[in-house]
Amino acid sequence: IHLEAAQSSLIAMSTEATNEMSNCDLQRDVNIDLECTGQLLETMTKLYEQSRDEHAEEIQKMKKEMEASKNDADKALSTAVAAATKPLEEALAKAQHEMSNCDLLQRDVNIKLECTGELLETMTKL
Repeated sequence: IHLEAAQSSLIAMSTEATNEMSNCDLQRDVNIDLECTGQLLETMTKLYEQSRDEHAEEIQKMKKEMEASKNDADKALSTAVAAATKPLEEALAKAQHEMSNCDLLQRDVNIKLECTGELLETMTKL
C-alpha cells in the first residue's frame, strides 16, 4: 500500500513536473516572440526614420528647385514686360509730342485766321 501511494505520488509529481516544464517551454516561446517583436519594431522604426529623412531631403531639394524656377520665371516676365512697355512708352511720348505740335499749329492757324479776318475787315473799310 505504501508502495502504491508512493508510486501514485511519484506519478503525480512527474505529471506536475511535466506540466511545469511545458509551462516553461511556453514562457520561453513567449519570451522569444516578444524579443523578435521588439527587434522587428526597432527595425521598422529605423526604416521609417531613414525613409522620412531621405524624403525630407528630396522635398527640400524640390522646394529649392521650384523657388529657383519661380525666380527665373519672375525675371523673364519682368524682362518681357519691360521690353513690351518700352516701345509703348516711346510711342506714347511721340504721340504726346505730336499732339502738342498739333495744338501749337492749331493755335497758329487760329491766330492767322484771326489776323486775316482783321486784315480783311480793315481792307474792307479802306
